[in-house]
Amino acid sequence: MRDTATTIQNVVTYDAVIDVDNADLALRPTMTANVTFVYATRDDVVRIPNAALRFKPDAATVFAMTSSSAGAAAAPKHDDLAADQRVVWVAGAGGRASPRVVRLGITDGMQTELVEGDLRPGDTLVTEASVLKKGS
Repeated sequence: MRDTATTIQNVVTYDAVIDVDNADLALRPTMTANVTFVYATRDDVVRIPNAALRFKPDAATVFAMTSSSAGAAAAPKHDDLAADQRVVWVAGAGGRASPRVVRLGITDGMQTELVEGDLRPGDTLVTEASVLKKGS
């Protein structure tokens, strides 16, 4: 990678020099290309959508999902977790949900490998929620 960044219309870019097989001459000089580097792969893993990892309900939403202040108090705090851990919420019967602490592996930016945690393929994870006031 080149050391000098270029900024045009608030977009910062770095030139990179990469060797690729261009036998069919599909790439031309000065062409722009999007490149994806695969640095790790795993087979036969449970994957979690990253939207479920970003879901962090406020106290009112936790109360509504667990229907008790005890459930809200028992929800793990994000600050108490290791760097590779997150809390995900699993949807249950009657609009209820329960928190689960999971340990994460590699990610592709959209889904992340589940390394450890009480989740099974097919579990429905909460990615967003809203609480309606009575009479709304």
